[in-house]
Amino acid sequence: RLMQNAAVESSIDVLTVSPAGPVFDVTTGLSTVTNSITVTGSYFAITEFLFKIETLPRAAKASTVAIVPAPTDSDPNLLSLSVSVDMYTSDQSAGPGSTPGPTGAVAPAPAAPTGATGASPAAVTEPGA
Repeated sequence: RLMQNAAVESSIDVLTVSPAGPVFDVTTGLSTVTNSITVTGSYFAITEFLFKIETLPRAAKASTVAIVPAPTDSDPNLLSLSVSVDMYTSDQSAGPGSTPGPTGAVAPAPAAPTGATGASPAAVTEPGA
């Protein structure tokens, strides 16, 4: 949805979006989902789209960019952009084809304190005692 909004706000035409499966990196603890995107638009629309991708609220990086002329009868200045965008998430079960929910063991909840004040029963006294 974030990418679609960036495209709409940039006035470009999205031709294809092909997300790959998430790849987990044990060193960083992050999953990377690489998206191959092809769009058409003017030079200024494409540069705005690339700016919006790299300033999304979710960490994203345009890793490969190819811009070629794609003139049409109605717009001789039209360009075609092919870009590979890496999006990062700490959710190991994110991405297409994944199973939602935790993918590893879930840590047990911490135990509740034993007394109302957390003090030992011997330290708790009745009011007026």
